[in-house]
Amino acid sequence: MPLERKTPPVLSDLDRVRLQERLEQTERNVSEAKWHIDCMRELVREIQRGSDRRLATNVLRQFEQRLATYIDERDRLRKELGL
Repeated sequence: MPLERKTPPVLSDLDRVRLQERLEQTERNVSEAKWHIDCMRELVREIQRGSDRRLATNVLRQFEQRLATYIDERDRLRKELGL
């Protein structure tokens, strides 16, 4: 049985504008989260030269989880907008 491709629902102009605004904010969130993760990776490298690795690693994992959440939201919004 072939898989059916689902088409995005038809959106009103206002709904589309709101979703587009949310997508733009989510894109900014993704970008900022990636920047924070890069900074945290550098911090982890510096701390690993010292002794308290767990704290830095835990913070990095939290940022990575936040990034994954932002990416999921971005992808969902893109799909809803038919992008």
